[in-house]
Amino acid sequence: MTAKLTSVEATLPIGPLELQITYKLYLGAPKDFEDAVHLYAMFKETLSTPELERWVTKLNVEDDYDRLERA
Repeated sequence: MTAKLTSVEATLPIGPLELQITYKLYLGAPKDFEDAVHLYAMFKETLSTPELERWVTKLNVEDDYDRLERA
């Protein structure tokens, strides 16, 4: 699911959280991992696990995802 941020002047599409979290893992910097942990913790109940795991596999970040789940 894609969310939208709407203001008076423009609509800005926001990509799926599952992709955002996985992309943060892919980037690999400590701050990116912290961001991924924060997003995962905040939205864990509403995330699509199959979609998240699809992106994890696609971006080849399985080890980082395991670390994320333990964080």
